[in-house]
Amino acid sequence: MSLQARDISVPEELVALQGCPAVFGGSLDPFHRGHGDLLNLTAQGMAFSPYVVVPAHQPPHKTLSPVSAAERMRLVEAALSEDERFSIDPFEIETPGPHYAIDTLRHLQRQYGWNSPAVYVQGADSIETLWAWKDPERILDEFIILAIGRVGIEPEVIFQLMQDYPDRVYYWPLQLPDLSSTYLRAELAKPAWMRPEIEACFPPLVWQALRERNPYQP
Repeated sequence: MSLQARDISVPEELVALQGCPAVFGGSLDPFHRGHGDLLNLTAQGMAFSPYVVVPAHQPPHKTLSPVSAAERMRLVEAALSEDERFSIDPFEIETPGPHYAIDTLRHLQRQYGWNSPAVYVQGADSIETLWAWKDPERILDEFIILAIGRVGIEPEVIFQLMQDYPDRVYYWPLQLPDLSSTYLRAELAKPAWMRPEIEACFPPLVWQALRERNPYQP
């Protein structure tokens, strides 16, 4: 497997979600160790089936990436293609945007024919902005949200959502590393980017793919 296993314990309130279909999406620009840890630990603890990863073409709330969607997909595939726990879906990469979470989740629910609502797995910092998304009430009505804790995030909004939408919003304080994609893009664009402290921010197979071709270099 491309992502290393670690010992974890699953909170009792999350046991009911084990084995459910799940979706993780984002710009993954670039795919780094924080993404890898989130996917590995949630897959290990929850045994989601299937666990679908959807790289975004161009998230509507973010500025245009200097790196093509195809190059970002190449790094995601380097990380996950050999790991049978995950399925990479190119829906957002291959279809015109903009793409919104509610539309992608509905598409996947229909495409895979899931009989139970998909679990939408995201970092807690992303879910904190839920009310700025398209049709947040419909997301909460049709799907289940699993927010994953990250170092430095105080999830007051998540706790309020859990009170207001019991059995639709869950929180797992895994305390993932606080890695900034903005910082990593800037470091990868530098002439002397192949440094140990930057290598440590990436899964080994992604670092290997970057050494073969770094699309962030000007």
